[in-house]
Amino acid sequence: MSKLTSLEDAAKAFGSRPRIESFESPKWGIPQDQSSDCAPAINAMLASVPPGTAIYVPGKTYMVKTPVIMRDGVEIFNPSSQFKEVEWGGQGIPLIKADAPMGAVITDAGGTLNKSGINGVNISGGNFAKRGVYWHMANSCIVANCQINVVIDEYIVIDDGSASSIDNVQGLNGMQGTYTSDVASFDLGGWDQYITRVEVSGNPVTWPSWKSSGHQIGIRFRGTNAFIDKCVSEFFETGVKVTGNLNHITSVRADHVAGHGWVIDGGSNGIVGCSVDRAGQQTAATYSAFQVTGFRNIVSAPHVDMASGSLKYIYEDGSAGGTALAMRNEWTGLGACPDYTDSFFKADGWAGSAPQLSRHVQRPPAGANVIDATNAGIILLDSGGSSVNLDTIKGGSNGQVIDVISDGGYTLKSWACKTRTGADMPMPAGLPITLVFVNDTDGGTWYMRG
Repeated sequence: MSKLTSLEDAAKAFGSRPRIESFESPKWGIPQDQSSDCAPAINAMLASVPPGTAIYVPGKTYMVKTPVIMRDGVEIFNPSSQFKEVEWGGQGIPLIKADAPMGAVITDAGGTLNKSGINGVNISGGNFAKRGVYWHMANSCIVANCQINVVIDEYIVIDDGSASSIDNVQGLNGMQGTYTSDVASFDLGGWDQYITRVEVSGNPVTWPSWKSSGHQIGIRFRGTNAFIDKCVSEFFETGVKVTGNLNHITSVRADHVAGHGWVIDGGSNGIVGCSVDRAGQQTAATYSAFQVTGFRNIVSAPHVDMASGSLKYIYEDGSAGGTALAMRNEWTGLGACPDYTDSFFKADGWAGSAPQLSRHVQRPPAGANVIDATNAGIILLDSGGSSVNLDTIKGGSNGQVIDVISDGGYTLKSWACKTRTGADMPMPAGLPITLVFVNDTDGGTWYMRG
């Protein structure tokens, strides 16, 4: 995109807007010297223009000693900004920069903010502001195409509201404190939010010395029914935390994490194609790539790479889910995980049944004729090139379902489970046979389903 150098150029780009104003217009009296306090004049302007106004922010630094207060129906923008160019207020970069301690550089008036936006305008906390952007209740608002840097705590916090959009936003050099309760650099509440291409980073200089308490979180999704795609969280104590429900999360990566890569406390979330790289970098305690205490989540095709220390790749604690197997989480497409062995998983706390990760894959030794299904969801059988009888299936809890997959060299014996025909059954190569465990008068029996 070519650089826009004037209000006229901006008007051409946004010609459909009912009204366009500019920070440079003399009638608003906003200082242009890049050092004076601009907050009073900017806030007077924002409070005066009618809803539907787009306000052009030229490529200058605007210092503020108090927060900028956004108003309904007003957007501040610079369509030519390339957000990765900004550092501390370079030439030609539109930047609003804190010049005194404050809660947030850009915030709301304390109520509900509707149809407001920040597009192409960069934000610096100047090591003064606790937050870059804070909106209590934001409906149909937007933050896009900008960089937020040098804040003490959080880059963006949206507590509540719906249908807002965060797109192409980068946060750098935030989360500088030590926390005794959860604080997230990007913290999203509300419902029906749309989040794409968000990249947040802690401080890679101080990161190696962290002793993770887990309270410093890169990205936290605590809302409902959000659509989240292509995000990165790096150099934090916890990479990504999901405490909300019914969210749709795809292609989100946690990278260089001191503790847990992901913590999933919410329920009924769909998490697809997400990854962890270099988790558990502080090895004094046990951390997981995916730490799961929620229920009814579906995690598909996760990727885990370069885990270290005493970390378990996936740890599932089902104690909050009660006794129902239906409360358990579903794990699918686990082939993208290197070093894939039985120690990949750990599961505890499923009351009323043996501890079981919902789709824990067991790989008995080649040619084994006795298998233990206690912790299994899927069992892969390798005959070792010979004919093998599967004689015994140990373990099982009422209602447990497993899929048994063979290379074709196995025969399932009728005394190992109740087969469809009541007779021994050769197992076809690569096709799963589904077994269900039922507590009956014999103390428990595996039955072939279908």
